[in-house]
Amino acid sequence: MKRTIYIAFVAALSILASCTKQSIDVNPIVSGSSRSYIFFEPEVCNVERTKADLLKDNTLPSAAETAFGVIGYYGTTSLFSDIAEVKRTEEGGSFDYDGLVAWQGTTNHDFYAFYPYDLEGDVSLNVDATTKLANPFLTYTQPTTDAGMIDILTTKESTQKTSDNNVTLTFHHRLWALDVKITNSQATGLDSDDAMVSQPDLTINSVEIYVKDFPEVSYIPLDTAGEKITYGNDKITPETPYEMFISALNKTIKYGDTGTYGTLLFAPVPTNTFQYKLVINYTDSRGEASFTYPSSGYKTSSTEFEGGRVYSLTVNKKEDVFVVGQFHDSGNWTDVTVPHTFN
Repeated sequence: MKRTIYIAFVAALSILASCTKQSIDVNPIVSGSSRSYIFFEPEVCNVERTKADLLKDNTLPSAAETAFGVIGYYGTTSLFSDIAEVKRTEEGGSFDYDGLVAWQGTTNHDFYAFYPYDLEGDVSLNVDATTKLANPFLTYTQPTTDAGMIDILTTKESTQKTSDNNVTLTFHHRLWALDVKITNSQATGLDSDDAMVSQPDLTINSVEIYVKDFPEVSYIPLDTAGEKITYGNDKITPETPYEMFISALNKTIKYGDTGTYGTLLFAPVPTNTFQYKLVINYTDSRGEASFTYPSSGYKTSSTEFEGGRVYSLTVNKKEDVFVVGQFHDSGNWTDVTVPHTFN
C-alpha cells in the first residue's frame, strides 16, 4: 500500500482532532464574527524512526513541538503574515498555530506545506511568504555524513471552501531511502584452525557506503505535481563513508536469516548518476574480515532513484564469498526486495 501522510485543513468554529478525537481549543475567536477559520487536524499520531530520522509509516510524531510549515495564498494575497508554524504544544496534542486565519472567499486557496518546519543546515526555503511564487522550492544540500540526514516531505493543495470546510493535504516523501540487506547463506565454513563448521553465524560489524560525484545541491519544488527537481553544477565525494545503522537484533545473522541495515537518504537522481562503493566489515567462522564491492573504483547504478521510494541493495554471503545484487525499487515507502545476483 502506498504510504503517505495526511494532514487535514479544517475551517470551522469547532472540530475534533487526532486519533483519540480530542477537542481543539479554538480560542481566540474574533468576537461577534461569523467567519469560518482555518484549523489543522492530523489523521494519524504515531511514528517509527530510524537513524536517518525516517518516517516509515503514514504518521507524524506525537511528541510536543512536532511542527510543519504552511504557506497560504488567496489569489496573490498571502493568508499568513509569514510562514505559519503548525505544531503540537503537548505530547499527543492537536496541531495549532498562532493567530487564526479566515477563509477569504469562495475561489481557490493555495496551500504549500513542508515537514519538518525547522529546515536546519543543509535545507532552506526560497520563498518570501508574503509574495506568491509560481512554484516555491527547497534548496537541499546533500549531507556529507549520515548524521545530517532527515526525511523531507512537501505538498501543495489548491481548494475552494467547501460546505463541510474540510481540505486534506497529502504529504509526499521527497528523498529516496537506501537499505542494505545481507543474507547468511553459508552452509559450511572453516574456522581459524581449518576445521569444518556447519552453518556458521555471520556477525556484521559495520556497513559503509562510499559515494562519488553526487549532486551537491538539489532544488525540490514543494508542489509534487509541478516542475521537476533540478540540480546545481557542483558534485560531492565525501571523504568519509556513510555508515548504515546496525541494531543489536541485526548484528549477528544466523544461517538462513537476513539482516537489514539502514537507512540512508539521498536526493532523487536520474539513471547512471549514483556512483557507490560498498564495504562490509564482518566476523565469520574464520574471524574478522572485510569485503569491498567493487574490488576497485566505484560502481555506477543504472537505476533512476525517485523520491518517496525505498531501494534495497541485496548481498548474499555464501561459502566464503559475497554475492551482491542490484538495487531493487519497492515502488513505495515500504521495502520489498527481489534479489538479482551477479558476479
